[in-house]
Amino acid sequence: FFTDNGYLFGEHRLQKKNLPYDEACRTPFIARGPSVLKLGFESNALVSQLDVAPTLCAIGGASTEGMDGRNLLPILAGEEPEWWRRCLMIENVEKGWYSLRTPTHWYTEWNTGEKELYDLRVGKDPEQMESLHRSTDPAIQAMIAELSTTLGTLRRCSGQSCRRADGGLDTVVP
Repeated sequence: FFTDNGYLFGEHRLQKKNLPYDEACRTPFIARGPSVLKLGFESNALVSQLDVAPTLCAIGGASTEGMDGRNLLPILAGEEPEWWRRCLMIENVEKGWYSLRTPTHWYTEWNTGEKELYDLRVGKDPEQMESLHRSTDPAIQAMIAELSTTLGTLRRCSGQSCRRADGGLDTVVP
């Protein structure tokens, strides 16, 4: 069970979907079946709807060559493979924004040139209220530069070429 988008119900003084905030992009993903851990298992792995097709192909024994997504079966079995992605690109080309989600941060670039960076860790800014993009802290500016480079690479890659960019290994994965 999954859906195509989250929804804003007044968070950030906004409503609807298609905006670069966790509430509008995070969606439920529930899986049940053979080789899937028992009821109630939860994972914080960065997964995407792009991962559904390669997973179904893996179950059916079909090739996943050229697909952008990854086989979710190891995640669903409770593993944290070393080759799993460390960041996930989320985009809305029509609205003009491209985001990079990591386990701890959310970085967005708008076509207007504006940037946003939020520290999602507990006790920091998980509600995405105070962007750090204007910080003069050299460590934050270095993080922005690295995230911007990664986001730019992910915007141009496809299939296997995305493996290095998303922090996973550049190998054919099961």
